[in-house]
Amino acid sequence: MEESYLGNYIVVFDPLDGLSNIDDAVSTGSIFGIYSPNDECLADVDDVATLGNVEQRCVVNVCQPGNNLLAAGYCMYLSSVIFVITFGKGVFAFTLDPIFEEFVLTQEKIRIPKAGKIYSFNEGNYQLWDDKLKKYIDDLKDPGPSGKPYSARYIGSLVGDFHRTLLYGGIYGYPSDKESKNGKLRLLYEYAPMSFIVEQAGGKGSDGHNRVLDIQQTEIHQRVPLYIGSTEEVEKLEKYLA
Repeated sequence: MEESYLGNYIVVFDPLDGLSNIDDAVSTGSIFGIYSPNDECLADVDDVATLGNVEQRCVVNVCQPGNNLLAAGYCMYLSSVIFVITFGKGVFAFTLDPIFEEFVLTQEKIRIPKAGKIYSFNEGNYQLWDDKLKKYIDDLKDPGPSGKPYSARYIGSLVGDFHRTLLYGGIYGYPSDKESKNGKLRLLYEYAPMSFIVEQAGGKGSDGHNRVLDIQQTEIHQRVPLYIGSTEEVEKLEKYLA
């Protein structure tokens, strides 16, 4: 991608999500979002003195809430290459045809189920979580005699785990913990684009208390917790964390 500060749009992206999965051929992906330029920004750039005037303007333009997204998407790389995109009017998926070397529309107007029985959390961090979140996970696994336990699925790639959640419903979470107070993944070029996509499919993206797309960026690499997926599942989690 050519680097330019003079275009009519701003593109933010994570070029390689799931980096730790490369060696074992597990799914990886790329995430992107597209904004219009915006001079209003609350960005706190530590090394702003080292930036030129044009670069400073670019940084200011980038820091926008996800509500301002014009388009967002991701590309998932595994046995097939799947490209998912929204322009704010539904979610569409394309699959790469290796013979014609073109992406072919394979799913249109994707809708995430309102609820689902799959949860996707890295439970290796369970002991670092807040007690309210622990209670939520415990109840998913042991809902009592009248309920059916949820199934756990976790790939370790936001794109891969999100794509499954988008198609089959459920919830994906990357919470804050005792070692990472704000979580580990980034709002600007990971969570906001994914939340824009899931809302266009009828789902929800939350930091546990607030809608992700309403959060104002304050720095380029800002981190926030994320819970994303079926609306009923995300709202259920929010009640536990309230």
